[in-house]
Amino acid sequence: MLTETLQRLERLDGMDSTLFGRELLSFGRLLLDRGWIAAIGYFSHIDVEVMDDIFEEVEVTVDEAAGRYTYPHPFRRKVILSGSLHEVTRYRFQREPFFDHLATLLGIEPRFAVRRRCLVEHHLWYLGDLRVGNRHAFAPMFFGRRLKDAPVEQVTSALSDPAFGTGGVVLALKDPKLALPNGHQVRAVADLLVVEDGVEQFDLPVLERILVSRHAAPELAELVIECAPDGSWLRVGDRELRNIRGQQQDFVLTMVDAYKKGNRRPKVEWAFRVAGYGEGTYDLRHITRRKEFFDFFAQGGGECWIVTEH
Repeated sequence: MLTETLQRLERLDGMDSTLFGRELLSFGRLLLDRGWIAAIGYFSHIDVEVMDDIFEEVEVTVDEAAGRYTYPHPFRRKVILSGSLHEVTRYRFQREPFFDHLATLLGIEPRFAVRRRCLVEHHLWYLGDLRVGNRHAFAPMFFGRRLKDAPVEQVTSALSDPAFGTGGVVLALKDPKLALPNGHQVRAVADLLVVEDGVEQFDLPVLERILVSRHAAPELAELVIECAPDGSWLRVGDRELRNIRGQQQDFVLTMVDAYKKGNRRPKVEWAFRVAGYGEGTYDLRHITRRKEFFDFFAQGGGECWIVTEH
């Protein structure tokens, strides 16, 4: 079901392209039952084959009450033919129910899937963050469609966003062998999908091994983290971030204090609230666009932390 759905999505020019009931056939019923497609109207004309590979366009008449449509025979106009209304129905793919299904199969906790968004129109979406093993580490999960046709610079720019951290996985029908930034990688759905008793599910132990290998726990025992009394500079090991100004200083003080108290991955909302930021601030990019800042702070899965590896 999932693989065939992805195959059909790959054939569309865009995610908003019209799907034709006559082409979906019985598979369209399955998509409709799952809420992955929705009817948006009917075709007023269809092509009817009159000879081998020769078609003629005829007008159709829709009877919704009967669930049927009729059309005249191309040669014998007094002969009226009919078919199931599903055949001439126009459908459009519904992204959110489909992404909900992917998130469920991946085991993404609902609270970490609510901010999914389109990163590259028609090609790349962010699904949410998946917890890595039993640790407080999260990896971003993405969905990709027709990645070979996607603008490379846009994909690279989107996945370079520090907000996503590193070591994420892009699920796609096939792996086009793209070189992605920040340790992100493409994985073909077929490599992770298993079917048990007719039920599709992802092989989560395999996915976890992939993620754990890219999110090895850092050695923190001897790492020194300190900051200025007013938060104007931060030192992490042998790295320094200087010229921190304004309310960002309060954020630095909050994070360093939490770290020293053993809370090394505090909730984002808590950190911003303690630092004095108002409601609606839930992303590091809301407080700065300074690139160096993201070398020292990252977030994911509703949590934020001091970057201890570089």
